[in-house]
Amino acid sequence: MSVPVAGWSRTAGSTTARRPVRIRIPKFPTFKRLELSDQFEIEQWVKLFPPYSDFNFVSLWSWNTTGGCELSWLNDNLVILFNDYSTGERLVTFIGLNEVDRTADILLDFSAQMGLAPELQLIPEMTARVMSSRFGRSLLRSPEHDDYVLSTEDWSTMAGKSFRNKRNEISRFERDHAPVCRLVDLADPTVSAAVMDIFGRWAVKRQYAAHSSTTTESLAVRRIFSLHRPGDLLAFGVYVDGGLVAYSINERLPNGYAMGHHWKADPACPGAYPYLLRETCLTLAAEGRPYLNIQQDLGQPGLATAKRLYRPVQHLRKYRVTAEPLVDARGRTLVMTGQDRLLA
Repeated sequence: MSVPVAGWSRTAGSTTARRPVRIRIPKFPTFKRLELSDQFEIEQWVKLFPPYSDFNFVSLWSWNTTGGCELSWLNDNLVILFNDYSTGERLVTFIGLNEVDRTADILLDFSAQMGLAPELQLIPEMTARVMSSRFGRSLLRSPEHDDYVLSTEDWSTMAGKSFRNKRNEISRFERDHAPVCRLVDLADPTVSAAVMDIFGRWAVKRQYAAHSSTTTESLAVRRIFSLHRPGDLLAFGVYVDGGLVAYSINERLPNGYAMGHHWKADPACPGAYPYLLRETCLTLAAEGRPYLNIQQDLGQPGLATAKRLYRPVQHLRKYRVTAEPLVDARGRTLVMTGQDRLLA
């Protein structure tokens, strides 16, 4: 099944230049720290492209737990400097279709000057498709960063053998717990407190509480509540005997998409995850939103297996661009500028 995206041609090179709405984000090489007031400017740009999670404002804001996310415009492409999700190391990426080869060269030089790895990560497929194949450059797939896209219709009907196990999990959960799923308001302090309580229970029962990644994720969830209008997000709570046992925090996006940002369930309630996903997709499908992006697996085997079992209909692919070392006839490494590379 192919997922259509408005304004996205699948033919390499058949793209037209796009110009951003500039308000507060400066031109490269100047960067600014991510702020809530940047939401409109970012969203007006990224809505022109497939909904990659790395460039989604809510995701950027949520996971900016160290305050290190920085923004810039380069050749009318949005450049983001932030921390790697897994290692915490600084990385550079960009999204856009304008002068992409020149942009990549400049940013690779910038990375070298900043002492960062000589590569650009999380490059969206749409951007990668219009890059030239050139000496001194490697364009490599990053499957661990591909976003998983689900069909809300498939998850609403759950028909066929491929969904048999999930149907059984949901049936047992409904039989054992008689759950109620309803929309919740993230602007309500009692809801936010209940959400963090579920996160805490999950961390303790899964024995993840001592992991640094769990602390980061906890901070990321809390930052959702600091958005200007957190109540605008599509959030669901699953209740058993009046108490919250699971939650999901999602965002409505243009072009028939939604983004799943945070999901957690009390481990004492097996089956809560697929039940919550089905209920979420029922609402999205009824709203005319056929696709739900549940983001990447970061190369974690358990998470990758779980997301594959959710039966994605497509992946939003990502790439990394590396600077290959260039050597002369004597084997000496050549240091080349971005302009030199354009002529190579």
